[in-house]
Amino acid sequence: MRRRNHKRFSGNAAMEPTAASELSGAAQSSLPKPPKRAVGRDPAFTATLVRKPTMKRLRKLQKTLDPPINMKFLSEACHRLALEESGGERVVQLARSLSQGDEPA
Repeated sequence: MRRRNHKRFSGNAAMEPTAASELSGAAQSSLPKPPKRAVGRDPAFTATLVRKPTMKRLRKLQKTLDPPINMKFLSEACHRLALEESGGERVVQLARSLSQGDEPA
């Protein structure tokens, strides 16, 4: 007598229709919306890239203040002071030095 390999299924499980509520949510609803930011973007400011050591110094300064000042204002103050006190020529000279990989003293 030869035995056949058949999978055994319960007759009810194979025949039950799937309820609409059991289907994947992706097929029925839209994707979740990203969370909204609490504060809108200030159009007077633009993003500025700074090196990690500079950002660490700014963060350290920010943490000493009570209440802390927003980083965009600290960064803006640094830029203005550099331009006013050192002048544009010194800022350009330092920027060229940094772009060549030289670490200024």
